[in-house]
Amino acid sequence: MTKVFSPNENVRDPDGTLRWGLIIRKTFLQQNLTIGTDSAKIPTSPLSNRINILIVNNSTDGQILYIGDSTVSTTNGYPVYIRQAVSFYIEDSVDIYGVSSAAGANIRIIETS
Repeated sequence: MTKVFSPNENVRDPDGTLRWGLIIRKTFLQQNLTIGTDSAKIPTSPLSNRINILIVNNSTDGQILYIGDSTVSTTNGYPVYIRQAVSFYIEDSVDIYGVSSAAGANIRIIETS
């Protein structure tokens, strides 16, 4: 089985193997958002003391999600294709924005603190 997601880079089990998944120290929060063709903050209200975020493009109609800063567009953003996920170690003071290639992109978010 191919492991494709690990926000816990360099976190290892006692036997030395990489630990896969999120480290949750305090709080876990999931959200569902619909992103359109105008830039929008992801999430609209970040989890207090956030340390990790996972963003999944849950769309089914071909919408590509582009993420970046407040100036993100479909030409300068990082593409997240259908059923793809990206994760970041990122504090709640850092804002992430997204825009979709077409209206109605469904995204799922998990934040941990």
